[in-house]
Amino acid sequence: MMRFFVLFCVFWLQFTFSQENIVTEKNKIKGRELAKRRNQVYDSLTMNFEAIVNDSLVKDKLVLEKANEAIGSYFYRVYPKYTFGNYVDLKRILEALGYDFLHASIDEAIKNELYYVFYKGNLKSEEGIKTFEKKLFNKLQLEKVIQLEKFSTYNVSIINSLLIKSVERDYKNVFDQQENRLYFSGKIKQFVNALNGFFPSKIFLIENSDEEHLYDINIDVSSLEKCLEEMKFLGFVIEEKTEMLQHTYFKLKSK
Repeated sequence: MMRFFVLFCVFWLQFTFSQENIVTEKNKIKGRELAKRRNQVYDSLTMNFEAIVNDSLVKDKLVLEKANEAIGSYFYRVYPKYTFGNYVDLKRILEALGYDFLHASIDEAIKNELYYVFYKGNLKSEEGIKTFEKKLFNKLQLEKVIQLEKFSTYNVSIINSLLIKSVERDYKNVFDQQENRLYFSGKIKQFVNALNGFFPSKIFLIENSDEEHLYDINIDVSSLEKCLEEMKFLGFVIEEKTEMLQHTYFKLKSK
């Protein structure tokens, strides 16, 4: 009976490994076929765009299509005669036009859409940018609304604190996505720089009396408000600076 059981186990393991190998091989074939199809589509796109670039009768032309899957690598490149973007969002396109997204927002309904975009025209000239923007907004049915809004930044300094000096001598910057907390070890200046990865151009260190020691800091970065609240508890002195600045909204036109 034991011998039969051992033989059965050996047979089952062989069968399982055989099935896994078959599945793995099928997945490899599917992967190669998918890559081949994507390369064919990408080659077709580039050939079509090259033809437009070389057509002297076409002065400017915009091609913009939604991208349902990645074809080739993600990129957005601006050349003197044309611009070509593969699998890019509207934010990336508008950043290349000079918009600062600290002071600009995109309608949530279109914010995460991805596109293949081609434009024959010079986006390195002011006139070319105006023409492209007009065509882009017409294509997407977008409008630009500019409003004056309060924009706050925070100057921070530290004199007396509840910070814990680190026993480690190495820099550490770990973000816990589930808890939305930053686990940091390093100098005060490095800590403030790390916070600006979460809240760009919002927090500035204006006084730092300790450039020597490293500290262990565990702080909530789920929101700017919670982060500042915990910084105050740790002994940071925070001064809010507020000014009225123009904020640009890119909104879908109401039908």
